[in-house]
Amino acid sequence: MVPEILLFWGSIAILSAVSIVLGTILGKLLLRIAAFFVGKTKTTLDDRIFAAIKMPVESFFFLIVFYLLIHDAPKYVGELSDLSAAATFLERYTFALLLLVGTYMASEATGAFLSWYYEEGHKGSRIKIDLSLLPFLRKFSKLVIYFIGITASLGAAGFDITGLIALSSVAGIVIGLASQETLANIFAGMALQLDRPYHYGDNVRFAGGETAKVKRIGLRSTILEDASGASIIISNSELAKQRMTNLTHPDHPLQISFVAEVPLGSDLKKLHAHLGHALSMEKPQGYGQNSLQINVERIREKTAELSISFSISDFPHAASVRFFLNGKILEFLKKGPKK
Repeated sequence: MVPEILLFWGSIAILSAVSIVLGTILGKLLLRIAAFFVGKTKTTLDDRIFAAIKMPVESFFFLIVFYLLIHDAPKYVGELSDLSAAATFLERYTFALLLLVGTYMASEATGAFLSWYYEEGHKGSRIKIDLSLLPFLRKFSKLVIYFIGITASLGAAGFDITGLIALSSVAGIVIGLASQETLANIFAGMALQLDRPYHYGDNVRFAGGETAKVKRIGLRSTILEDASGASIIISNSELAKQRMTNLTHPDHPLQISFVAEVPLGSDLKKLHAHLGHALSMEKPQGYGQNSLQINVERIREKTAELSISFSISDFPHAASVRFFLNGKILEFLKKGPKK
């Protein structure tokens, strides 16, 4: 006679194998039907979601088939062992497992949607979302979905989630006290992502006069690029305290100035007229018409240090206007007009 325990586990193994086969067949059948309808739509959104949830669909069917077989098969197949204990176990935990599978599918479907919106959807969507926010939204949505799904699964499995939530709250307080600076950076990063005082590629100027380009806004730090192309990494909590001007999206024309040295005795009125004429002929992009000013900053032994200033509507064009003016100053000095 076959020992009861071997008969029990043998029955479980047989039903598991049958469930895998039937779950795979049913899953593939459903996926084929879904693929037929998905292929007829114009958008690629459903294709992306379909691709993201293909794998868990078969797991979903396996759990359902396995539950039904464990619960009902012994009634019709006398050779199988009494599986009431396994059926009781599954009745308690199958729904929890299905919730976990559903949580994974919801997370992957959300990721597929955000990926689609980033690459295609934003072009024709009436709802405009800042694309640089999408990596943050993906991480945040994944965290929220898994937290809700795991909490619901534990509740469905019979665990007292009230105590678990209380324990996690205490652990959160302890971790929060131990990592205040990290959390400050994360919350500052979330504030920067949501408030959006600047976007990727924007040029910003700090209170000290330094300018930099925004390359990436992360959860803990922001990466900037200075005029030489070097990367500057600054924590979000420090960056949030900085007083900065967004040069890419100014409320009014920006005033740009640079220093130039000319021989002492140079005719500044003629220099101004020469530069003004060159600007009116060239019409550099972004240059504010008739905004050129020349002031003497310092007198040296043989030279005068001038402050050349002008207004610009778009900061990225400031460098080209400054380069143009420097060339025209050299051109003027070669002609050698004197006072």
